[in-house]
Amino acid sequence: EKRLFKKLSEGSIASKNTTFLHTAPHHDDIMLGYLPHAVRHIRDASNHHIFACMTSGFNSVTNQYALSIVQKIRYFLKKGDFESLIDEDYFNPNDIYGRNRDVWQYLDGLAADNQTMKNEGEARRMLRNLIQIFDEESFEYLENRIDEMINYFETQYPGRRDLTYIQQFKGMIREWEEDCLWGYLGFDTKSIK
Repeated sequence: EKRLFKKLSEGSIASKNTTFLHTAPHHDDIMLGYLPHAVRHIRDASNHHIFACMTSGFNSVTNQYALSIVQKIRYFLKKGDFESLIDEDYFNPNDIYGRNRDVWQYLDGLAADNQTMKNEGEARRMLRNLIQIFDEESFEYLENRIDEMINYFETQYPGRRDLTYIQQFKGMIREWEEDCLWGYLGFDTKSIK
């Protein structure tokens, strides 16, 4: 009994000047498994944290959910909302600041209880991801790819092995979800990669 209480007591003490390597099989395992414990150590600015996910977790993303995301991308492209962002090369997959802006857009929508703002943040990141997956800068060709993906998600049965680029896209959806969590806690994308 004393040994158990000692372990509980020691586990509630926050470390200082410590580097943590957080590893998980999937993107949500840290947040579901021990987020309160991790946050205790994250709050101390003298600590350094490295997060590593060993798999993309793409199997847990349903075709229906992936379809809804691709439809959001198409909606914002067709509506013309991304024109000024396209002109400023906002969707460059290597633009860390732009990746953070995607998260901030989503979180601002969450705070404002505004679904459109959240959808836009998500669509921005997923469009950025498609540019990276297809190594494609032509938005005309990307729109064709988006239409192909919509057809794919509408016609495939659940549980069928996905194409490689679909697996990659679904894994990026999981990464996005984690980026939003860490963004909420004050991390930027660069510090969690």
